[in-house]
Amino acid sequence: MLDDMTANSICAGAAGFTLTFDPAEVRYVRTTFTSNSTGAKRGAHIVEIEGFSSPVKSENFFMAGDIYTRYSRDTAVDPKALAPTVKLTGWRGERVSAMLVACSHAGFEEMLLSARSSRARLDILRYTLAKGVLCGDILDGTEQTSFKGLTRPVVYTYDIPANASGVIRDSVTAVINGVRHELPVEIRVVPRTLPPVKDWKFHLDIWQHPDAIARWHDVPFGGEKHLGYLTDYNRVLADMGQKAITATLVDEAWGGQTYDRFRSCVKVTKRADGSWAYDYAIFDKLVENMIAAGVAWQIDCYGMIPWSLKFRYFDEKRGCNVAPRMEPGSVEYEDFWGHLLADFSRHLKKKGWFERTKIAIDERPDRLLKPALAVLRKYAPGLGMVMACHRPSKLNDEAFDVSYSYDLSGNLAKQAANRRAQGKFTTYYVCCSPARPNTFMASDPAESEWLAPFSAAMGFDGLLRWAWCSWVEDPFMSQDYTAWPAGDTSLVYPGPRLSLRALLLRDGIETYEKIRILGREIPELKAFTVERGREKGVHADDVRKLNAAVNAF
Repeated sequence: MLDDMTANSICAGAAGFTLTFDPAEVRYVRTTFTSNSTGAKRGAHIVEIEGFSSPVKSENFFMAGDIYTRYSRDTAVDPKALAPTVKLTGWRGERVSAMLVACSHAGFEEMLLSARSSRARLDILRYTLAKGVLCGDILDGTEQTSFKGLTRPVVYTYDIPANASGVIRDSVTAVINGVRHELPVEIRVVPRTLPPVKDWKFHLDIWQHPDAIARWHDVPFGGEKHLGYLTDYNRVLADMGQKAITATLVDEAWGGQTYDRFRSCVKVTKRADGSWAYDYAIFDKLVENMIAAGVAWQIDCYGMIPWSLKFRYFDEKRGCNVAPRMEPGSVEYEDFWGHLLADFSRHLKKKGWFERTKIAIDERPDRLLKPALAVLRKYAPGLGMVMACHRPSKLNDEAFDVSYSYDLSGNLAKQAANRRAQGKFTTYYVCCSPARPNTFMASDPAESEWLAPFSAAMGFDGLLRWAWCSWVEDPFMSQDYTAWPAGDTSLVYPGPRLSLRALLLRDGIETYEKIRILGREIPELKAFTVERGREKGVHADDVRKLNAAVNAF
């Protein structure tokens, strides 16, 4: 301090005070001004002068963080816990990702970001509420430039070219409140090649929800504007490696459990003479949209055994919609589904979709499943099945694609191998359970990446997860919905904006593909067991060790 008059309580005259101090050699000078007690026209008063012999400590910094760490928006990060350089390793054709951390003790009046390479993408991590706690999850691009809080994570992704080699050098520039920071990026390229997403073998099935997209964007369901928005979301999902199209043949196949309705893609009419008529216009539009976006492997049609066992259709004789309850095994059930399945099969064959279409059953007991399958075999022979099962059953073996709950998946390696030999798929699923591993907002970020390697460890073909976009009322405000864990209902945000959870899930799928390509035993994969997956805080260590091993071959 060269001179300090801040404690002076005596009003200054028009001439002010004269500040005197011994001569000093300094590198920087900082002064503090106050208003003039005799009026603004006379100027301000200098009340404090400071001199510095070394540079003033920066009030902000921009460094490499940890993608498996959740950074609090309102807590400053210790720079000692960060790194001065981003260091990544990946195969040719792989998308690698890292977490960058911006910290400003004065807040973020303005933060401008840019990457040197056009192959890099930057996403400022946006926060939303999860059970009342702020959680960074939304990959929000770089358009917003001012933010609340002291810390703001930034997600960096880079698509390694198929012909790359050696070390790729990139950099990210952040200008925070006028102060420029440049963060170097080094990407070591492993001389192995990951195929394009369309050639991945991992069987990813994340359920879609077109009604939610129509509601959010305020457009008519099935109209051209709706299809335009769907294209954007479907392309993002295809880039995840999605293999299955979610379609519904009845209203509310899951009993109305979501915020948005889940309507049927097929309009069913019972004519006055007792015959049936079907309109597949919406079904065709939604399926064609998904196929055009790059999801074409499988069409999963839900609703043959809805949770309510109610089937809505238009009754011409009554002149209104009705939804009678029909239990599998009843005459009414066979009449409704027998005619629908026979006509639907003819339509699928006409469209060239019969082989790829499956009737999908979700967690239904054998007492309902057995008579329903009898109707399917009788009226639509050759039409395949997809099942999600939370209890063992011999009926599961009939499904072309069967997915077991995480809790059942520990002792199915032999069964999965036998099914693969028959050309069938075996996967597992997580939903509102288990508590770990999962893709909840409260889950450790590494849990999302852990899921796909676990599938490899169990000898499975992939993963099923509900849901892609069954949004709450406003996911930007909060991800809470009824008693379910926050984040259970979606992996993408309106826009579309990907979630950090989805990004890491995709990273894990890349690891699955690497393991498949290497075709050899990897000791680090043995850590991926049902029991260990339930433990807290182990997943980041597991995926780090596995990734290092896979990249070392």
